[in-house]
Amino acid sequence: MQYGEELIKNEVSSRNARYLLVIGILVISFSLACILRAQPAIYGFELAEFDPYFNYRATEFIVENGLPAYFEWHDDLSWHPYGRDVSSTSQVMLHATTATLYQIFGVGSTLYDFTLWFPLVISSLTAIIIFGIVRVIGGTTAGLFASMLFAISPIIIMRGTMGWFKSEPLGLFYGLLAIYLLLSAIKSDKGKISLAKIVGAGVFLAFGLSAWGGAQFFIFPIGFFFMALPFLRKDNKYIVLTSVVFTTVFFLVTTSFGRYDIAFVSNLNGFFLILCTTFVVVATLVKKISGTKYIRNIGILLGGTIMGGIAFAIPPTTVQHGMTTILGLQLPSFRYLNAANPFFTTDDILVDSVSEHATSSLELTFFFFSILIVFAGIGAWFLLDKRVNHYFRIKNELVVFALIIGILGVYFSSAFVRLEVFGSIAVIILGSIGISILLSNIQNQKHKPTNATVKISFFAAIVVILAVPLFYPLDHNWSNYQVGMPIPILNGGTHYDIATNDWSASMEWLKENTAEDVVVAAWWDYGYWISTLSERTTIIDNSTLLDWQIKKIALTYLSTPDDAWKILTADTTVDVSSYFVTSSIVDSSANDPHERKLEQFTEWQYDDYNENGIFNKDEGDGWLAGYDEGPCGNTGPCAKYRENPGKINQYPTLYDYWQSEVYLLPQIFTGLDADYIVLNLAVKKLAPENIMELYLLNQEGGDETKAFWFMKIADVSFSDYYSGGKYPAYTDEFWNETLMGHLIPFSPVVFVDPSNPEVTSNKHEPGYMPVYVKHVKYESDDGPFELVYVPPSYWRDDAGPMVGPIIYKINKEWEPYPFS
Repeated sequence: MQYGEELIKNEVSSRNARYLLVIGILVISFSLACILRAQPAIYGFELAEFDPYFNYRATEFIVENGLPAYFEWHDDLSWHPYGRDVSSTSQVMLHATTATLYQIFGVGSTLYDFTLWFPLVISSLTAIIIFGIVRVIGGTTAGLFASMLFAISPIIIMRGTMGWFKSEPLGLFYGLLAIYLLLSAIKSDKGKISLAKIVGAGVFLAFGLSAWGGAQFFIFPIGFFFMALPFLRKDNKYIVLTSVVFTTVFFLVTTSFGRYDIAFVSNLNGFFLILCTTFVVVATLVKKISGTKYIRNIGILLGGTIMGGIAFAIPPTTVQHGMTTILGLQLPSFRYLNAANPFFTTDDILVDSVSEHATSSLELTFFFFSILIVFAGIGAWFLLDKRVNHYFRIKNELVVFALIIGILGVYFSSAFVRLEVFGSIAVIILGSIGISILLSNIQNQKHKPTNATVKISFFAAIVVILAVPLFYPLDHNWSNYQVGMPIPILNGGTHYDIATNDWSASMEWLKENTAEDVVVAAWWDYGYWISTLSERTTIIDNSTLLDWQIKKIALTYLSTPDDAWKILTADTTVDVSSYFVTSSIVDSSANDPHERKLEQFTEWQYDDYNENGIFNKDEGDGWLAGYDEGPCGNTGPCAKYRENPGKINQYPTLYDYWQSEVYLLPQIFTGLDADYIVLNLAVKKLAPENIMELYLLNQEGGDETKAFWFMKIADVSFSDYYSGGKYPAYTDEFWNETLMGHLIPFSPVVFVDPSNPEVTSNKHEPGYMPVYVKHVKYESDDGPFELVYVPPSYWRDDAGPMVGPIIYKINKEWEPYPFS
């Protein structure tokens, strides 16, 4: 009896030791994840990039006004004069979750500080979630490896650092939590507990989708997994219950948020999940009536379903601008289509101009995944070996899921850089399983005692191999990847490795020295900084909701200063189409039958608005009724806006119509009604021993660099304004005939051969570098524009970078107002 009690005590003690070891390793994973994600703090405690500033402002709105007010919030600081319906165009759960957690745990801290730390903590906690997923599939050891690998994965770190208050950290947390609950429910099959997990999985995936559109990725491995279950499980009722309950809950919760409504059911991704769930139900019925031949019959059903889905849902390889449906299905945006088919191209230059949409390269992919690619291959090989799965008691359905998410993760990550995060998750899951099985096989080999050193050598070799990416190469490895990547607002969003307060100081100046109702024109990259930090209204911003409004800003920059002044000062209801640099903005409407040329709609387009730009349905036919041709008419999709006019003062706005996702707004050629212009520059001052102060504008990421994209978006001739080559320069026409050329307070003075600085030219030659001098074109208040603010670095005496915004006031009284 005493021996039995002692045995039980030893077993309990051993079990407790294992629990403590697991908890200890998870604590190390969490701590390591926090340390690596905190590296941007060496530059300063500021929100990263651009989107986090809007997310902070939206979260602040919930904290101050409550969630019901948030769902009714029409943001007047965005997209002047149309505004923005926030809840239908934002990451609702990101704002709601953060606001809720702040009110619970944020005592004693400011909301700004809380949003700085939130992505770091939530991303580090996701390392625990990935442990749970891989533990369900391949055991505790594999789960612990997955947790550690998630903590140090560079692409996941990049998308979850301190200050990265964007969608990915919370979206991944919710999405992976949904995966864990679903797999756990299917593996355990414990009645009500499993049912609760399935419901929770549907809820959390919906939360993830509301927090981050990229969470749509998780729909695909889940959908394919459902389609595989009839081949792998015999408990037909349970797999039908699982798929139907999960899908139903997911759609109910998803459509309850402002960003997604019932139309999500007809979305291509929503249709896919419904198709997969329907297949499970039909396949189960086929199994009942097929007897022993059920595998063949449901295999035929599966083949027909896949072929029909592909034929039904594949759009053309070039996605035309404005293309929103195919065969009745709502298409996702281009970046999601491009993820599904990396060979897609688009004619939308705005999409191409975003750096995150750059296609992944083999070099970058290898850096992100490194040696894990090898271990992921080993893991996939082991999972395909039935003897290995039987020995380690890995269920067939979990093997299939691991392979599905692995293949899809790598496939989708090939589209563009931002989606490498899914490739990383794929290789982490497969790689950790591969490492675990490999080590277990080595440990369980029946070597002689003298060969114990062989086992230790194998263990040590694997540890060293896994650690190599953390330390090699010395100047660019996983552990220091974030070092050398300054927070954008501290380096002005440029390529310079510096940290200044120039942007914060300029926004403070704008807030304190301008009227609250002024409108600021700037490129869309800086919209969120301006609206959040200076609390001033912007014309375009980082949400890029109305691409034609962005195109108008690009055209304005490239118009002559006099014409640009007329565009900028004109009211938002006045036709200024004749002042734009080219007529391309008008001619492009011919590409879309739903976008009419200017002369076709200017007669009625603006007559029916009140002084606030809100459509007055009681006066005239209105611009909605004006679409009496084609599908709109009196009974088409426009009619519903007369019957149910929407939230804003009970009248639909231009933005409401755009938001219908049925037709894009026509391109509007009216004035911008701006009061100030903000231009961001990245300039380098040369050594002071020169005869005069000389500067370089070497494409370091300011607006002088983005001018290239301004030209592409504006659809103007490059040769008129731009000379390419190793040291690109702008032409005399750019400097003399464009607003942007006049706003940049520098002018080229000489062109130098870098290989022989004594050789110069007074015009741009191939391979020659342009050198600039300060030249402020608008210094006083007697011209169309007046330079009223420059960043502190603009006055530096020593050599080095000069970054930050310069601010011009638009002098509306410069000459008699040209519009009656």
